[in-house]
Amino acid sequence: MVNQKQEPREKSYSLHSKISEDYRSKIKKMALKYGSIQKVIEEALDLLQVKCAMEDKFEKEKIERSAMDEYRLSHLMLNDFKMMAVGRRTFLSYIESIPDAPIHENNAIELIEWFYNHKFHITALSLFQILDAIKKLWIAGNYFTGCQIQALEGNQIQSSKKFKVIFTHDFNGKKYGMYWSKYFTYVLSSPPNDFIVSDLVVRNQSFYFFVQETQTRKPEHQ
Repeated sequence: MVNQKQEPREKSYSLHSKISEDYRSKIKKMALKYGSIQKVIEEALDLLQVKCAMEDKFEKEKIERSAMDEYRLSHLMLNDFKMMAVGRRTFLSYIESIPDAPIHENNAIELIEWFYNHKFHITALSLFQILDAIKKLWIAGNYFTGCQIQALEGNQIQSSKKFKVIFTHDFNGKKYGMYWSKYFTYVLSSPPNDFIVSDLVVRNQSFYFFVQETQTRKPEHQ
């Protein structure tokens, strides 16, 4: 009989502290949602870390943004890029004529490099890494309800060079998909990315396109 090594268990500690009845009630209520009091405390500490990062530049650089969940990522992104909340009707009015300026003067590359803690220049990232960043950032920003990245070649999605990307939303109109499909086509096909975007299809609550790497895309340095 072969002896299998057991993975070392993470140490756990008991905490004892007095809290008010109001906060005790809140913790019990949140425990029902998150599964346990331990999970509630861990979630609260993660959010406090984001709050500290917003106030402290050193703390901000310690956080791995690509590993954050949507809620924490959205808070940090709003703070770092000084973004403003815009109502749905207002946003739709802005894109009524599919304007070129916000498409051509976008900050997508800065966002993607920020997502990876500025460790890599955009040209050092694979196509999958760029698509994965777009998926997580734009969902965190509440622009889409979902995004599927489907590899069309190879056994490992991380190393694939061709993908089908499907975005879903609840705006129930083609205008929204037309704007964002044009936006992502520009981001992905323009220098320094130079990917090939093709076969775009826009529907009322979704749009998709195919994108693949090319031989002409060459690494650049910061």
